[in-house]
Amino acid sequence: MKSAGLWSIWLPGLLLISVSLYITQRLPSVVDDDGIRGTVLYLSDDEDDDDGGGLPEPRKGKPKITIFAAPRPFVGSVGIRQSRAVRSWLDLSPQVDVVLFANHPSVVSFAASLGPRTLVESEIDFSFLGTPFFHSMVSRSLVSSSDILAIMDPETILLPDFISTMNFAHQLDQDWFLYALPTDVSDFPFHMDSEWRNWLGEDDEWIKLQKLQEFLSPSRQRNCSDGHMLTAWSNSKMPLHMGVLPPFLYGKGFHNNWLVNEVIHSNFRFVVDASWTISNIYFIVSDDGQSDQPAKDSVVPQNHWEYDGNLHLGTLYGQLYFHEANFSNIVKLAKCGGRFMFAHTIENVSPVLQSLQGLWKEMLLTSGREKNIADCLSTISSLASTVDCSIRSNLSHSVPPQLPFDLESILLLVADKTKTIVLTVAGYSYKEMLMSWVCGLRRLRIKNFLIWALDIEMYRFCILQVSNLLA
Repeated sequence: MKSAGLWSIWLPGLLLISVSLYITQRLPSVVDDDGIRGTVLYLSDDEDDDDGGGLPEPRKGKPKITIFAAPRPFVGSVGIRQSRAVRSWLDLSPQVDVVLFANHPSVVSFAASLGPRTLVESEIDFSFLGTPFFHSMVSRSLVSSSDILAIMDPETILLPDFISTMNFAHQLDQDWFLYALPTDVSDFPFHMDSEWRNWLGEDDEWIKLQKLQEFLSPSRQRNCSDGHMLTAWSNSKMPLHMGVLPPFLYGKGFHNNWLVNEVIHSNFRFVVDASWTISNIYFIVSDDGQSDQPAKDSVVPQNHWEYDGNLHLGTLYGQLYFHEANFSNIVKLAKCGGRFMFAHTIENVSPVLQSLQGLWKEMLLTSGREKNIADCLSTISSLASTVDCSIRSNLSHSVPPQLPFDLESILLLVADKTKTIVLTVAGYSYKEMLMSWVCGLRRLRIKNFLIWALDIEMYRFCILQVSNLLA
């Protein structure tokens, strides 16, 4: 009887060790020809913990991070919100630099007030309305020497968990791409002090960052608004995706969803949803005190040619129209019990791993800490399954955009201070020569040009590629 009792203790122990070794050997290789196929349970303890946990040696140093954004002019309430956001990025760590894509004097003045870690880049392509082209922003970011590159909405506030997430991602031994949906906050009860250094509560009492993190707990719903999505990736020679990035107008919808979809289907990088480990707060309050954030179900603002143009580009380029990725099936980065973990939907896990995970979970639940971790993962998985960022239904209604300008209004927008216009005439068969001419003008910083389209094909081409045109 005593022998049988010993065996009843030893056998479960040996089984647990065997399962642990098997999962350790199998799960780190999370990418195959069909994409992510498993669930990584424990990847890393928090680097600030005292238990000495973490990734195996040798560890990389802390990464240099550059955040790119395209702000509007720093005037009025918009300028206040943008200033608050950019300062929150710089306060995260000395390892963060900021590059602002703009050519407005107010942006230059603001950047100068922040010191050498904030630069203004005007050598990218803008539409005649001053809207930056997304493909030009990405191209400029790719020449950076930083370890991690990120593109942010200029009004999105970041909290310190952004740095811990980036430090963790930098340890991965493969090229990666991550995105994070903003937290949907309309009742944010905190503000910054006059020096833009500390967060204050409603009674102007100093608020610890931990309290901010608790307020933005994982239980809060994430917002699928495309323009406010954070994207970041490891800087390497590996391209982000196959094919070309179309000339989306930045901040006018669909470009971030399109990019994530292309990165997933290209299989060049490990794609991660970090929405539950990065606190990126986006909220807009208009001058009358009411939120002017778009409704969740309002993906395309009505009668807006810039959004229509981006939508139409999404149907012409890449795989989004034919093969839209399911955001709920993308690997989720979670932080439970002070540990970073990858969580994945069960339908993409092999049957062998499913049974092993069930056994693993049953054994771990004997520990209070592990039960809390399991509950944490279950909560995040449940919330993630309710996030629907699909835009394919909108693509089916795509139509070529029409410019809402008459001759007089477009002349006022394009003419320079001397009321001079550079005019050319072209048909669709000359589109390559036309684009070479346009690129030359932009390189010379000549913006006061117009194109007279001789046919409907050229008209539609110019709307999507140039914008400065007459019918």
